[in-house]
Amino acid sequence: MSIKPLLALLGFVGWSALCTHWYCCWMQVACESCGAEAYAAYHAPPVEPIATTTAAVPLAYDWAKTRLEDERALRELEQTILSGMTEDNVLEVTGLYFEAEPSAEGTLNLGLARADQLATFLADRVPADRIRTKSRLVSEPEGVRERGFYSIEFRWLAPDQTAASTLEQFADRVIIRFPYNSVQKDYDPEVDGYLIQLAQRVLETGESVSVTGHTDDAGEKDYNLQLGQQRAESIQVFLERAGVKANQIKVSSKGEEQPVVPNSNDENRHANRRVEVVLVAG
Repeated sequence: MSIKPLLALLGFVGWSALCTHWYCCWMQVACESCGAEAYAAYHAPPVEPIATTTAAVPLAYDWAKTRLEDERALRELEQTILSGMTEDNVLEVTGLYFEAEPSAEGTLNLGLARADQLATFLADRVPADRIRTKSRLVSEPEGVRERGFYSIEFRWLAPDQTAASTLEQFADRVIIRFPYNSVQKDYDPEVDGYLIQLAQRVLETGESVSVTGHTDDAGEKDYNLQLGQQRAESIQVFLERAGVKANQIKVSSKGEEQPVVPNSNDENRHANRRVEVVLVAG
């Protein structure tokens, strides 16, 4: 056999191997033998933002994206949701989002945009007056920007259970609501009890507390920014009186910029008048 055909054959075999390696390992990360760490990272499941208190739905969104294009996943979710529907209950859909995600044009925040997409998808099966969409800011876990994340929660509520609670506790934060134009929280012994327990925990662990004030959209933006700050400071005063050191509390205000729900009625505005309290590791 002459040398030229042999060299051509060897070249073809080498080129084929290189192309296979390039496609499988570098482009698709499909071959585990090419690097277990890279393979595992590429094929890791989406990140679940937090341990949720309601039904967490495995719809994987990409960072800064408002829409989910997986029709099959949406159809499967539709059946799960509709199985809980009765004659008069109300569907609450919550879209989760992260502070660092850029807002999408024409939306109040990405959480609401995600919830609204699901509500639109269900529009032919659930009457519009029986769907409530809302959003919730959540703490950003490691890996969420690369791997996607689960960002929808839902629950069915009785018609008389749709008003926002004075105190809502989640895995990564607590929400405390306020009356209109007031810097004093809604009266509820449960709120005081929670804050006292929080103060005791912080004293024992050395953790810090982030306290952020929010408002509805009534009034000027500058005024609402100041009002949100005063609401956060009122919680700060309570915690300091319970023994927490001033340097363990960080207060800030977002004013009207991060609504939970659209400011479309009095009930929704009350939901947006709030302080969010987040524990931060010491």
